[in-house]
Amino acid sequence: MNHYDLTDEEQQLLMTFENGKLKSLPNFEERKKELQAYAKNTLTKTRNINIRLSERDIYKLKPKL
Repeated sequence: MNHYDLTDEEQQLLMTFENGKLKSLPNFEERKKELQAYAKNTLTKTRNINIRLSERDIYKLKPKL
């Protein structure tokens, strides 16, 4: 069993769960899909950027990669 350091809020949630006092949302699956779509859109956004560097700086950076 893994032991984790939990915040007070996390400990309260865990106790509530273990006591069986948590209730599922009536539209849980719909809400879950909605939140997953939000997370996917947030995490997959990428943006291309251009940076001008001197050749000397590039040679200094290459060994660090």
